[in-house]
This record gives sequence, structure tokens and C-alpha cells, in this order.
Amino acid sequence: PVKDDFMLVGDVSHKNMYQIRLNDTSVQGIKAKGIKPRYDPIHDRVIWLTLFGKNVYSMYLNGTGQTCFPI
Repeated sequence: PVKDDFMLVGDVSHKNMYQIRLNDTSVQGIKAKGIKPRYDPIHDRVIWLTLFGKNVYSMYLNGTGQTCFPI
């Protein structure tokens, strides 16, 4: 995963997130379920809700450390 100069894009149709480098536009898929991802730069984690908002998920950009918090 890229640590600097990137953006995250959520793909609702395929229910996936992508990390796009801003300096060379390469794309890396991030395995995640749900939509509306947010990036926490302090903890270096992606956070998102499931489609119906019943769970909050969090994971590192490399796809490890996924946790689920029921709402």
C-alpha cells in the first residue's frame, strides 16, 4: 500500500475500494465489503459501513487487521 499522495475510491457496483497513487495513477484494490470508505491517516486505517449500516469495519491499507464493530 501507498503511504503518501494517494486517494481512495469506493466502487459501489463491485463493492470494493481502490487506492490510486497520485504521482503515477497506478491502482491497487483493497479488499473490503461495503461502501462509503474513509481514511484515518493517524492510525493508517480505512473505515467503512456496510450497505445497511449495521456494522462498522476497519482495516489497514494492505488488507490486514480487519475488525468489525456491530452498531
